[in-house]
Order: sequence, then C-alpha cells, then structure tokens
Amino acid sequence: MEYLSVLTGIISSPRQTIRSFPEKIQPLDWLVPLILLLLTVSISTWLTGPLTAEYSMNRQYEMIENNPNLTDDQKEEYLNNLDEQDPAKNLYLKVFAGTLVGLLLEVGVLMVIGSLVLGGSAAFLAVWHGVLWVSVIKILEIIVTVIITLTTGQVLVELGLTVLLPDSMTGSMLYYLLLQFGIFAVWRTILYGMVISTLYEVDQKKAWVTLFAAWFIFALISAVMITKSGLMIT
Repeated sequence: MEYLSVLTGIISSPRQTIRSFPEKIQPLDWLVPLILLLLTVSISTWLTGPLTAEYSMNRQYEMIENNPNLTDDQKEEYLNNLDEQDPAKNLYLKVFAGTLVGLLLEVGVLMVIGSLVLGGSAAFLAVWHGVLWVSVIKILEIIVTVIITLTTGQVLVELGLTVLLPDSMTGSMLYYLLLQFGIFAVWRTILYGMVISTLYEVDQKKAWVTLFAAWFIFALISAVMITKSGLMIT
C-alpha cells in the first residue's frame, strides 16, 4: 500500500480509498495508522496531560461533594482517598490502554452491526484495518483539540452543536446529547458507514441509517444517565 496516498485519500476521497483497501491485509497496513495514532496521542498527552489531570481531579471532587447519596463521613473518606492518588501515575499507560480498548470496541460494534444487523460477513482483520485508517480523522480531532486547549486553557472542547446552545442549557440532557455529536465524530461515523458498506457488501445508505440510529440511541441513554448522575463527559 502507498500509505501517504491512503492517509490523504481518507480525507479527500474516502469512498474511493476505502474501496481500494487490499483484500490481503499485511501487518504494516494496520501498524502504520496505529503508530500514527499512538504517536499523536503521546504528544497530546505530553502537551495537555497536566491540564487534563487537574480538570479530572476537580471534577471528581465536585462529584463527590455534590452527591446527595453520600453521607458526610463517606464524602470525607472518598475525598481523602482522592487526595492520595497521583493523576500523573501511569498516565501514558492508561491513555494507550484506553485508546486500544476504544478501537477494539469500535471494531466490535461495527462487526455486530455488519453481521447481525445487516447480514453481511467480514473478517476481523479487515474491519480492524478499516477502523485504524478512519482514525486519521481522530488524529485531526486531537490536533484541533490540543490547539484549542493550549490557546484557551479549556479542557472540555466543544466541536459540535452545543456551541449554539445558551449558557443556561449547559448541563441539561439536550446539552449532553448534542455534546456527543461533534463534527469529527459525525465525520468518522460517515466513514465507518463506507467501511461497513464495502467490507460487508451492503447498501451504503442502509449502513449509514443503521449506524446513526444505533449511535443516537446510545447517546440518548448516555445523556439521560449523565444528567441523572451529575457526571461530565470529558
């Protein structure tokens, strides 16, 4: 494979690029995008890790203190345990593990939709390869997010329809719902539809409808749970 052309083709001509993926996947075919993603994640963690760790700790403090289901003694215990934690400990290991687990979950979801819902058939390696090359869009998202975070100091970067909501709606269920539909996330989902359509040999529109329907249901359930629990998406 000409990896540079694939890298640019995923952005400029995704349908043609995805359809040109080789039937026989070689190790380098999926290692190249994986290394690029992990490298980007490493640089991002190095640049914004301290800000993200501080923000996460503050959010946990706030969640514990505002939890009505905890007694004062329980809150004190949880806060003391939190004070003893080192957010920087094993930070890169946690980030790498989270990235890999996220990729595998995406592969699993696409395989379930492609085989059980749409009735097609494709090998794990082919789907894994497709997901990794679509992660090029994730790399772009990370770059944009890092630039905004370093420029503004804002850790929770909103890249979707939430920017249109008034401040009074921040923390509402609608806010948490729209927060999950960022520009780059929608972009990746569109490309995942092309991957499913190509690998599982199903109608592309059907693949898109199925993917977005499943995503909306998951996002709606997540928004309801987040609103009731008081948690924050990061």
